[in-house]
Amino acid sequence: MKQMNVILLLVGLMVYGSSYAEQLIAADFVGQPAILLKEGVLQSCGIRFVGFENAFNPDNPKESIRMSDASFMLDRKGYGLVKATLSMNTVGGVQTHKKQVTQPFRTFWIKAPNADATKLVKGQAVLNGDSINSKLYITDALSVMALHGAVAEHKPIQIGIKFDDDTKDFAFFGKVTLTDNEAEQVSSCMNELIGLIEKDIDKNVIK
Repeated sequence: MKQMNVILLLVGLMVYGSSYAEQLIAADFVGQPAILLKEGVLQSCGIRFVGFENAFNPDNPKESIRMSDASFMLDRKGYGLVKATLSMNTVGGVQTHKKQVTQPFRTFWIKAPNADATKLVKGQAVLNGDSINSKLYITDALSVMALHGAVAEHKPIQIGIKFDDDTKDFAFFGKVTLTDNEAEQVSSCMNELIGLIEKDIDKNVIK
């Protein structure tokens, strides 16, 4: 009887996991600085990272692969902003630079190691971005700062994509590659931005 209960428990965990957990998929991410200024004054620092899942059979040009184009930014007002787009292509399409086809999804999250994933700030909403099928939302500053730290330390990050049908949910993981000059630019930007935020707090501009 005890053995049967254990089997039933394991089956239940398998069903629960397959229904609600995102499948973790290895990906290659290429990053670039995302910096916004207003009349020469720094407003936000971030990183855009574009990647695609590693092909199961890279010799099969017809194999479908998923691609993500996402970014995370820290704003001078003290909040974070994240954006993502999901696309589909084929191995052959990537090799020949064929334009990928964007795919609809419900929402997403981005996560650094040993930190909370980004999540929608209470009272806000997930918005449609300026490009087809893109999503964006305001999140907390700490999760975005953790992402900046992970990229600077060459640690892998994750981006999870969620659908109305949660059996389709999945997450990419991988390291974001920046050139030395890009990494230095992002680091310099963050140092300057944090200094501006601290000054704004002292002036009660940010409470």
